[in-house]
Amino acid sequence: MSQFTDISRINVCGGDGGAGCMSFRREAFVPKGGPDGGDGGRGGNVVIQADAQLSSLIDYRFKHHFRAERGTHGQGARRNGKSGEDLILKVPMGTVVRELDPETQTPMFEIADLVHDGERVVVAPGGAGGLGNTHFVTSVRRAPAFAQLGEPAEEHWIELEMKLMADAALVGFPSVGKSSLIARMSAARPKIADYPFTTLVPNLGMVRAGEYSYVVADVPGLIEGASEGRGLGHQFLRHIERTALIMHVVDMTGGFEDRDPVEDYRIINRELEQYGAELSERPQIVVANKCDAPGTADKIADLKRAALDDGHMFFAVSAVTGAGLNTLMLAVGEQVAKLRAELAVSDEPVDLRDDEWERRRLQREKRFRIVQEEPHAFRVVGRAIERMVIQTDWENEEAVIYLQHKFARMGVDDALEKAGCRAGDEVRICQRAFDFEGAEDFSEYEEELEDEGEDVAVEVFDVADAADEDVEVVDAAEAAGDGATPGGVLGMSLRGGIGLPELPIKDGQEFRLGIMGGTFDPIHYGHLVTAEQARESLDLDAVLFMPAGSPAFKLDKPVTPAEDRYAMTVLATAANPAFLASRFEIDRAGVTYTADTLHALREFYPPQVKLYFITGADAIIDIVTWHNADEIAELATFIAATRPGFDIDTARARIKESGLPFDVRYIQIPALAISSTNIRKRVARGMSVRYLTSESVLGYIRKRGLYADLGQEDFD
Repeated sequence: MSQFTDISRINVCGGDGGAGCMSFRREAFVPKGGPDGGDGGRGGNVVIQADAQLSSLIDYRFKHHFRAERGTHGQGARRNGKSGEDLILKVPMGTVVRELDPETQTPMFEIADLVHDGERVVVAPGGAGGLGNTHFVTSVRRAPAFAQLGEPAEEHWIELEMKLMADAALVGFPSVGKSSLIARMSAARPKIADYPFTTLVPNLGMVRAGEYSYVVADVPGLIEGASEGRGLGHQFLRHIERTALIMHVVDMTGGFEDRDPVEDYRIINRELEQYGAELSERPQIVVANKCDAPGTADKIADLKRAALDDGHMFFAVSAVTGAGLNTLMLAVGEQVAKLRAELAVSDEPVDLRDDEWERRRLQREKRFRIVQEEPHAFRVVGRAIERMVIQTDWENEEAVIYLQHKFARMGVDDALEKAGCRAGDEVRICQRAFDFEGAEDFSEYEEELEDEGEDVAVEVFDVADAADEDVEVVDAAEAAGDGATPGGVLGMSLRGGIGLPELPIKDGQEFRLGIMGGTFDPIHYGHLVTAEQARESLDLDAVLFMPAGSPAFKLDKPVTPAEDRYAMTVLATAANPAFLASRFEIDRAGVTYTADTLHALREFYPPQVKLYFITGADAIIDIVTWHNADEIAELATFIAATRPGFDIDTARARIKESGLPFDVRYIQIPALAISSTNIRKRVARGMSVRYLTSESVLGYIRKRGLYADLGQEDFD
């Protein structure tokens, strides 16, 4: 039996573009043959395509990395390289594709919403093939001795979120009989039992009633607070968004708790409204189930009155006896047919949406931004600009001069001057740095630039228009305040060159931020369980994982490079939307102390963000001896994770004796005998470390060959 998976995060990368060829015609009796270098082939795209035959994202549950075929290099005699084949990744209809922030692994913007069979979107374009030297012939440059390099494809993470494409959805409290109803109405055979949360994943069933046929979704039971993340059903509320009709099932017996059916009806409707206001306006049919039970007549009458007052249709049925089901199924079929007819009138043609997604992608790529990173240092960020830098052969003087001319004509120099860049300031693009010489008059090269013909790498993106319309000049201090990133979404702040994620803070509301620091060499399930338990126990809004750069307590011990530890942290936390990762500590020079980190967090985030520092109970015993312990006590509340049987009296006594105002909350977590040291030892000895940390971290350790060469002296 296949597993239901409705959300996945995958790494996609297009194929690298092939390099253009620098070649000259060599032929007998032709002493001065002209240039004849062919173009490099374009790399293949990674394409997400909707497929009506799929019902889950199970294909992406265990495989997370996808790369398209690269293009081949151009050759002499005007022979172009072969373009790489596109990689088609199929997903169910109703899948939303989002770009993930590379630092925080949180969604930045929506790439596409694939609701039609065959609808597709490019999520990782292949690198452009380099142009051969034939493209650079002008009236003043008759024998160009340079060609473009192929563009390396960009690698990034995306999120796939499937929302069921059902006509009607069964919603209600747990154990109200939704699964029994769908089993009676269709051929679906969900698990049915007399305990709450029997349904753990949505079930789909095809219903046929008279002339009607339609799809019904059985969504896991909701509870009060589901819109805020309580219970199981909140994980699947997204699936209700796609349905045209809501079938609100109410248990007329009141269930185990003897609840009031009318109150149950009100509670679920409030949760739907709080999750998304449009859900409260969705057509709804109220289904009173278990009407065959004795003593329910008055309750049925009360619920019917409430439903009709709200303008909803009402049906009393019994999933056990089948009473009233035929009438209900026909009524639902009639409503679905009506709603389908309304949608058919307003639905846009399928073939237009592919163009729309591609147009949006090209618009995002043509924009460029100028950010002042520090005094007299500016960075230009934009895919089209960066592509030209990447494709330039920096060992060839002609190629570099050509790039300078292009930048001038596209308005990059003018945009830099508007941003405050002056002659002698440093301009950074990708990994290159240049001295700005000021905007110059390149009119003498006008003919040369006009005669270049089809310069695909530039003309496709119309970057010249971007100089006036799509340029965003951002000061580093302002960027830290508004969290601006390309596309106008929240991302990593640029304040002082540090990376801290922006938080979804609501005006006037407290935001509880957990801080999980550590070496994370490597991060393991013990860290993740502790963070999740702390989040749940203290009602934290998010937990920020901060791998240490140069830990003060491990200066005399070998530590894995910070970039590797940060990468493993990102991989391990990616699946939990409440977990964030920050590179603040690893980017900071010198020895890292908790006090300095908390000071930076306190300065960066507004006062409504309350800091909770998560650590082990063992560390709490020595907390009074930490660097600047008196300042630490004022900056954050501490969460001490204890094990069963751990004596916390000693810790409390030492804190009390110190006289420092530490606020410590003690929570108990399961005793997991997992340590980073043990994982490193097992890897070094060739032993299995499965189920000690996540599969993504294990894959990274294997890929990078971490810990394999450690000796006994590294553990002494």
